[in-house]
Amino acid sequence: MRFILDPVHHQFQGGELAYQDYFDHRGALLLGKGQEITPSLAAFFNEQDINSLYYEWTESCNCLNDDSYASVLLNFPLTAPWLHLIYCETSLFRPELFFQAVNFIDQLIEHLSDLSSDFELLRTSKEITYKHSVNVALLSYIIGKAMNFKGEKLRRLVLSALLHDIGKLDIPNEILNKPGALNLDEFAIIQTHPTRGVERTSNFLLPEGVLTAILQHHERWNGSGYPQGLAEKKILPSAQIIAIADVFDALTTDRPYHAALPPYHALEILLKGSGTDFSPKVIQAFLSTVQLYPANSLVTLNSGERGVVLQFSYPNLTQPIIQILFDSDGNSIEKKRVVDLSKDSSHFILTIQYRGAR
Repeated sequence: MRFILDPVHHQFQGGELAYQDYFDHRGALLLGKGQEITPSLAAFFNEQDINSLYYEWTESCNCLNDDSYASVLLNFPLTAPWLHLIYCETSLFRPELFFQAVNFIDQLIEHLSDLSSDFELLRTSKEITYKHSVNVALLSYIIGKAMNFKGEKLRRLVLSALLHDIGKLDIPNEILNKPGALNLDEFAIIQTHPTRGVERTSNFLLPEGVLTAILQHHERWNGSGYPQGLAEKKILPSAQIIAIADVFDALTTDRPYHAALPPYHALEILLKGSGTDFSPKVIQAFLSTVQLYPANSLVTLNSGERGVVLQFSYPNLTQPIIQILFDSDGNSIEKKRVVDLSKDSSHFILTIQYRGAR
């Protein structure tokens, strides 16, 4: 592993937010991602050599170069950037599980395209919705496997996920892709898409459970969802899974009305919604499949010190073991020092930088 300071070529303006961590020529952190750049700080930055910090590995991620997987990924041209982000850059899922999901969904998409002109219309006319549907299906497969879904039960779950938003074919693009907040009338129209989805798929000769999952994927564990206001076990298990996959993908992909959040941030939001918006059992299953702070990712602690994640374990996903590499002034630490965040309440992670990410 080697750390690299990469010059930032940007004309800073007062009042803008830092879109990444900024470092000086020694590697000392000057300003954290998301913090406001004051006018005086902007003037200072424009006169200095400002850098981003990333690191390289001797073993690079080659998931998209592996011949055995490349042909599979080529079947997902709309989702390839997302697949690369979630798998290669964040290593969020185990590779064997990830590619099992891709293979499984590839076959279902081929079947659905032959079965339904509506699904083919979704694929060709609603790019954002189609991409989202595939992503949700991938995540639903991963969660389903963690909950011991097998055979036809797993197939119906993933089929429901692929079709969960097909009702958006009836929602005008100016509402779906509106960059600002929806008004009450527009939101009421959006809320009709689960019912419209059932209407569109009712002639597909699908199992009843698939139609129910499409209808219920916006229901919430505490009864605050729509269209029926169902709560807890009245919500079909597959709909509980799709609800979590749906929100995670919505948070981690760019939309006209918001920028993508880092996966670790989205996972923390889901964790906070456990028992209110989402089934605690499904949340636990999802978290058991992911690496919130993957081994070897670079983190900055609240003390200003920086290091790499050595190890994490469930359920302490937010409290990994860290090897400190740089002190708060950006100086390299020669003597090995390890911090176990599950036992040290005075330290916590402020920011994370995944392998190879700039």
